[in-house]
Amino acid sequence: MNYFIPFLILLFSFCFADLNRPTSGELLNYVHVVFDWDQEPMAHSYQLELSPSITFNDNSFIINEVRTTYVEQNHIQWNRKYFWRVRPIYNENDYGSWIGPDSFMTAQPELGPFYPTLSQPGLVQNGLTVFGNDWPFSTIVFDLQGREVWNDGDNDFLQNYISPYGELYGFGVQDWPSHTGTEFNFRNEILWHGPDDVYIDGHDFQQIPNGNYMGFVHETQMGPIPEGDWTFIYQGIGYVADGETIEFPWVGNKLVEWDRETGQEVWSWNAFDYYSMLDYDAHGGTWWWGTEWHDWMHSNAFHFDEEENAIYMSHRHLSRITKIDYPSGDILWMMGLPCPYMGSCATHICTELKFSFQHNIQLTEDGNLLFFDNGNISTILHGFEEPLSRVLEVEVSNSGDCEVIWEYTLDEDLYGPMHGSVQQLTNGNYLINTFGGGGTILEISPDKELVWSVHLGPISDPVYSYRAYRIPSIHPDAFSVIVNNYKNIELVPNFFVDGVILDDENTDLSFTIHNATGYTQPYVYTISDEIGFFNQVTDTLLIEAYGSSTVNIQPEIDQDSVSSMSLEIWPRYHDYAIKSLDFDIFKVSGILSSLKPKIPKEYKLYNNHPNPFNAQSTIHYNLPDDIMVNIIIYDVLGRLVKKMVNDFQNSGYKSIVWDGTDDKGAPVSAGLYFYSMQAGGFIKTKKMILLK
Repeated sequence: MNYFIPFLILLFSFCFADLNRPTSGELLNYVHVVFDWDQEPMAHSYQLELSPSITFNDNSFIINEVRTTYVEQNHIQWNRKYFWRVRPIYNENDYGSWIGPDSFMTAQPELGPFYPTLSQPGLVQNGLTVFGNDWPFSTIVFDLQGREVWNDGDNDFLQNYISPYGELYGFGVQDWPSHTGTEFNFRNEILWHGPDDVYIDGHDFQQIPNGNYMGFVHETQMGPIPEGDWTFIYQGIGYVADGETIEFPWVGNKLVEWDRETGQEVWSWNAFDYYSMLDYDAHGGTWWWGTEWHDWMHSNAFHFDEEENAIYMSHRHLSRITKIDYPSGDILWMMGLPCPYMGSCATHICTELKFSFQHNIQLTEDGNLLFFDNGNISTILHGFEEPLSRVLEVEVSNSGDCEVIWEYTLDEDLYGPMHGSVQQLTNGNYLINTFGGGGTILEISPDKELVWSVHLGPISDPVYSYRAYRIPSIHPDAFSVIVNNYKNIELVPNFFVDGVILDDENTDLSFTIHNATGYTQPYVYTISDEIGFFNQVTDTLLIEAYGSSTVNIQPEIDQDSVSSMSLEIWPRYHDYAIKSLDFDIFKVSGILSSLKPKIPKEYKLYNNHPNPFNAQSTIHYNLPDDIMVNIIIYDVLGRLVKKMVNDFQNSGYKSIVWDGTDDKGAPVSAGLYFYSMQAGGFIKTKKMILLK
């Protein structure tokens, strides 16, 4: 049974499947590759073929996939060229024509492979490990076996934070000293950077819950040179160095919030306004490190607690962790050294912890404070023979008392005088990163068993690992959308259209979003159409890792009609990955079952429509084979007007639109024109009339 809907013929749009990702000829800095392509009408699944040869020989890898996105993690190697193509699969295993091929290349690995030791296979947290390398600046991701799977390419990007949704933040030096605070993604794109001429410190940079960005900048104020063992050095170059004379630059830190849209500073907290210069490092050697300025604070971490509207900050050279109220900036407490090691020791809480030169503070899901204690002055504080680094998880009560929930002391050879991080994993283990041992990452169980470990480099040539995270996957932006009941139908004899069919059997608009990542992600979708089939909808779905969710929306119009629909979907925290889909919707009575075969049986060139025309006209043609096609338009004198098609095309039902212009885009005069199609041995010419 054929269906005819009045005025339909001017409203349809033809959609032909395409390969989207990787783009043709793209150079990839990863070997976990996302393949993404357009949905094909009436396909119930797809066959993806991947090969190092354009001939797709016996070395090809073939996968069947019911969605339009697939992430390959095992068969792609570094420094290779690959070809890929996709074809739809219809009912009864009827295969459509291949779409493609396209090609891509993979670059060189940055540092890998590495050689981990798996000590407790049954306890390890699955996933990938990412770390930022402090020199030369780079970021690397590798799997549990040590295979490098992603790097930042030539972007000189040092990651210092990864959000629970896979957002990547850190320090970029391509435009040094501007634009250093950076949001990056696993496509190796810069999504946001700090303002011009503002140097954002590389230790920590994040996006806070209101969408703005936050990081440290340097602030300088003149102060005295305290008296100590180092005094003679400064006196020898002309300073008084008596602990009172204001004569020497102290460099501290200001925590700054920048507006996401404008890049303007909208909030700040300057340590010089809250801390006393009577507090300084007298035991860790920082006054011996240089005579041009004093690195007073070396603020290296912050954590924004949305629940309390509070910020925790780590000031390494003061061996202090401070909690402040946001946005007032009022200090709620300071945690730090006991007397007599710091001037303001009487105001510190939890002095019994005796941590020093700490890194990477954060809150666990239980609300405990978790950080890496570098222990630079642990020999003084604890009486150790050699300095030792620790991890501390601490519960801080409302009254300011501290209880150590978990503590792990690293071996002496893993002492890390700088850098360092810790992450509590979803299985309860702890991922610990230390500069010691040439750059070492450990996974430790709550019972303090060594589960997994890797030395990134030898002690003689260490890797300067800054922070490390275990992540479930790269490409947190990967997802697919399948619009259900998307078909190709014959509305009138020899006239086929693609669209979403709503009939008595399929009454609702239905589409399915599949999360192709290891992250639980919220997805935003919006729906609109031309004639009000549906109320304009904007909503959000939370989809578990590798899960799916289906949306069903009932139309507002009952009568037979047609409309064009726009559907936009994106992961809330990765809006650069938006998918914009346009479909025609056909509302018909009864049950629509008259569907066309996917491949035409013969070559055919149809009469253009409308004809005559005064704006544009559509030319339909059929291709039963994949073939080289030429379609040209010429005038009554035989002169070439426009080459409409001159390329190799897949088989199918095709269409083009002529807008009455020549090859240069200039409008042509009214009159009689001819259009001719050649495809192999098939040659056909027809005429059309352009009105003005």
